[in-house]
Amino acid sequence: MRCYGVAPILMSNLHRNFEESEMLHLAATARKVLADNRLGSFTKPAPALYPHQWNWDAGFIALGYARSDFRQACSELTSLFRGQWSSGMVPQIVFSVQNVGKYFPGYFFWNTRGVPEKPRNTRTSGITMPPVHGFILNRLLQTGSINKPRLISSGSGWAAPRSCWAGCAGSCAAGPPPSGPGLRAGSSRRPRRSVRGG
Repeated sequence: MRCYGVAPILMSNLHRNFEESEMLHLAATARKVLADNRLGSFTKPAPALYPHQWNWDAGFIALGYARSDFRQACSELTSLFRGQWSSGMVPQIVFSVQNVGKYFPGYFFWNTRGVPEKPRNTRTSGITMPPVHGFILNRLLQTGSINKPRLISSGSGWAAPRSCWAGCAGSCAAGPPPSGPGLRAGSSRRPRRSVRGG
């Protein structure tokens, strides 16, 4: 089940109030989905379809952990930000070494190896998503957890994605992917033709 697989249950029942027992069951189900999709320091958004860490998903998954496992909530964001480029860009995907070859377009498609702005020893895509992590950080800080210093110290690059977006109008990558096409708007799985004649 996808990490946000409980959302349809909530959305289809917005017209009524949940009983306390139903909320407890829903919360337990959500915690189980998160636990089943956990891959060490981060949680993948789905068991097989998306076997890597995704930018937006990481933020909302962190919110999912906020009240039950604050340490993991912090780990989600710390893990994501290890893929942050020196330009400030937080990539769309931080690839899991354990799942190489289990998703297309994968790391070898993006071929960001050798791009100067990319962090060393971290496999990432070459594009980003609009920054939601400031809002996520604010929500995590409102939880009242005793682990706030860990979260704050892990966020040395928190402001960079916003300034990256403001400074280059959302195009923070170092040009098109070196060896392959970008992705069509509205699609995360169907590549378009290469802009480099391929």
